[in-house]
Amino acid sequence: MWAVGVLANYKAISQVRFDGMFAVTAAHNLARVPIPLYGPVLQVVLTFVVPVAFLCTVPAQVLFGDVNLLWVLVAVLLTAALLWVTSRLWNRELRDYAGAMG
Repeated sequence: MWAVGVLANYKAISQVRFDGMFAVTAAHNLARVPIPLYGPVLQVVLTFVVPVAFLCTVPAQVLFGDVNLLWVLVAVLLTAALLWVTSRLWNRELRDYAGAMG
């Protein structure tokens, strides 16, 4: 969730009027309902396009033993990829930062 929050807001460093908190709020609202309760199209979208399922549903299913251990590996790999992308984008944005008065 940290990576999603940073990715939603990293542009705020160079663009003063940028606010990506709407994306974080939307992800929280979508994650309130377990993914299996959505229709099949939304399940695919919320699992692979916007990975909300990996925020709440998959960890809860792992704790209850309702999910294949392959999903645990996928979730760990997705988390590592998001952290890597987030750190790269954040560092690139900091390199381009000229200061508050620039």
